[in-house]
Amino acid sequence: MQQAELTQLIQHTFGIAPTAVERMAFGHTSVTYKVDVEDQQVIVRTNASPSAFSRTGANLATLRKLGLPAPRLIAADLSLSRFDAAYLILESIPGRDLRFELEGMTRQQQHVLATQLVGFQRRVGSLPHGKGYGYAALGKDGPATSWLEVVESQLSDVTQMTSPRLATFARSVREALQVRVKEMPAVPATCFLDDLTTKNVIVQDGVLQGVVDFDHVCYGDPLFWIALTSTAIVSDVGEAYLTYTEELCESWGVDPLSAGALALYTAVHCHRFLANRSEEGPVWLERMLTYGERQVTFAMDDAA
Repeated sequence: MQQAELTQLIQHTFGIAPTAVERMAFGHTSVTYKVDVEDQQVIVRTNASPSAFSRTGANLATLRKLGLPAPRLIAADLSLSRFDAAYLILESIPGRDLRFELEGMTRQQQHVLATQLVGFQRRVGSLPHGKGYGYAALGKDGPATSWLEVVESQLSDVTQMTSPRLATFARSVREALQVRVKEMPAVPATCFLDDLTTKNVIVQDGVLQGVVDFDHVCYGDPLFWIALTSTAIVSDVGEAYLTYTEELCESWGVDPLSAGALALYTAVHCHRFLANRSEEGPVWLERMLTYGERQVTFAMDDAA
């Protein structure tokens, strides 16, 4: 959706033109805007494919009933009858993604935030287990028949590792996965919010304001979420801020028996980041590869 059409959308919904429009950096396949309309600010998410938002409204409603501070849905149209993209208009939550706030947070603030996020995951995890694994709308069957299939899928889109060291790391991750494969059948299809990492967790002055972006959830092992959070922290702000992950692990109750699985999942996420973010510079590459190598070594040693 172009900005001129976005202006029409705002006028159609609120009866007045927007006073400010800012395109937001995150969005994956969606194009997202922060829009000022008189004395309020809203988030407009647009997507050429209506199916991308087909269950978002229902997901948000369920999560809000569970007490999660998810945004209120103001308006939606997935018909493409008026505009050339499906859209959602949501209330705006003040603050910034955690990636921009973490460096300024005290350890106590990180502890409080981690406790809150783990509490959200526990509530979501109390919902009925899925009949399949992987990414789906709340209450729908995941597309995979096993948790191993989901984990392996994170490695399947690698096109080309560009150096011998990267290629060696890629092989070691697959080897570690095969070594620990016997653990995968025991993983229940627990519902968890997979993308509440350094983004989608909205913080202001060190205090949680809300959580966003719920087009889908994941069914499987919630440790996958903690592992992705660790990987994103190293990618976005550096290892010094893994104190937040330590707080997540403490609050979740990660024990020695699950630490190896957590390391394996982290190595898998590092592998995916390294394979799909070739535009990053050598400093980032060295940081991620060193961290990933350490994780896969721990996963292998723990399984021995």
